[in-house]
Amino acid sequence: MKHFFLGSCFVLALGLVTPAMADTTLRFLDQNQKQSLVQTKDGLVRVEQAGNQSVFMLFDVKQDVLTVVNNADKTYQRINQARIEQAAKKIAAAKEKLRANFEKLSPEQQAQLQPMIERMAVAEVREQRIEKGAAGSVSGVACTHYQLYENDKVTQKLCAADAKGLNISQTDYAAIAGMLVMLADLSNKMGGGMMQTAISPEDIGGIPVSTGESQTNRLTKLHKVDGKQLDAGRFVVPAGYLETQPQ
Repeated sequence: MKHFFLGSCFVLALGLVTPAMADTTLRFLDQNQKQSLVQTKDGLVRVEQAGNQSVFMLFDVKQDVLTVVNNADKTYQRINQARIEQAAKKIAAAKEKLRANFEKLSPEQQAQLQPMIERMAVAEVREQRIEKGAAGSVSGVACTHYQLYENDKVTQKLCAADAKGLNISQTDYAAIAGMLVMLADLSNKMGGGMMQTAISPEDIGGIPVSTGESQTNRLTKLHKVDGKQLDAGRFVVPAGYLETQPQ
């Protein structure tokens, strides 16, 4: 089952029923009134997250490639499924090595690492389920509420809408969905199984128009959306930036 990293899910909505837009700009606010931005054009996505102005992400749904761009040092990294799998294997090997050598460590080292060992064990046996709730609305967009449970504890809440309800093109919808799938896969596998799992649109028939996490009290909701034409230059790495390899 493919999952979405809700820590990177974005609010999508439109108030009136009009022809779906060719380009889409989505602006939304968190609980601290900090704004994030998602823009889509011809199967490409650009993401700017609140509180992190020096980094933005680009996603190409046709190539299934995520590019993380760092304006501060003028570098970028390209991430695809092969690199995610390589990272997952390295993490699995590191975990196995840690467990195998744990008894050989000094008491001080064991005490320092014991909380990590325990978190790993809990994460590996956790049970998850999705519960569908009532119909809702976010900024005039009809959506359906869902809750994600881990070991019978609610960890995430959201309201999801489909492409028709959002009044965005199928191209834009597919691009955003593809990006969120990769972000979730990246987070879950590189997190070593200890990170909170998110919900796939395959499981809920839509993408989130509002998200919340019960453990952190974080909330993201729609603020504004428009369909103005976007400059294609916003969806490429700036000239002169150097590519670096993921660690």
